[in-house]
Amino acid sequence: MAGNASSPRLWIRTPLIPGATASRENLEGLGAWIAAHLDGLVERWELCAFNNLCRDKYRRLGMEWQFTTAPLLTGGELSRWAEIARESGVPPEIVIATGATRPDEMPASMEGMNDQDKAGHVLG
Repeated sequence: MAGNASSPRLWIRTPLIPGATASRENLEGLGAWIAAHLDGLVERWELCAFNNLCRDKYRRLGMEWQFTTAPLLTGGELSRWAEIARESGVPPEIVIATGATRPDEMPASMEGMNDQDKAGHVLG
């Protein structure tokens, strides 16, 4: 089903959650499906780096969240997931990786900090 000027242009967003969706098998399978079923229709496949900003909301609501301790991806990890997606059968130029990441190596000055302090250190 090749796209043309009157075809809808799709953006697909895939969250990359460590231990859930961030896997070679998942990205290769999604890419193969997109290539086979949406050929020419997908303008952008966005790989969204996992963030854990909602964990405090779950805590305040007294709810368990299974990804409370899941770490942010590093910049290198996000780049590697994007490369796997680009090699999955889709046009490589449609794959975009977005989102906040943690440093590939934690500066010694940040060890032992909580996440809020780390964010202030990196952003501030």
